Amino acid sequence: VIEGNRPSNVPEWQANLYADWKLPVEADLAVNGGVFIADSRFADEANSFEVDGWARVDVGARLGFNIGQARATARLIVENLLNGNYFTGTPYGTFQYAAPRTLRVSLSGSF
Repeated sequence: VIEGNRPSNVPEWQANLYADWKLPVEADLAVNGGVFIADSRFADEANSFEVDGWARVDVGARLGFNIGQARATARLIVENLLNGNYFTGTPYGTFQYAAPRTLRVSLSGSF
């Protein structure tokens, strides 16, 4: 019987906060960061196996600059800054280990 149970992989509550602040300097430079929190959730529809909740902290920076007539933005972000170990949920009640501390770098442009 699953009537009244919480669906699998759905936390009772979750919260996400992400902020981006352009620094008061002449360069087009900004810092950003986020906190992501999810309560525990069940791995099955019968609510017989519970997976712990988790929290993750990300930090990053971005720099805008010109390359000739084109505008470019370089971004750097560290995901899972505190290198937490937790399970992330995926559809159909499956779970996988979260990625360890990860550095992402990107460059985008408009012309």
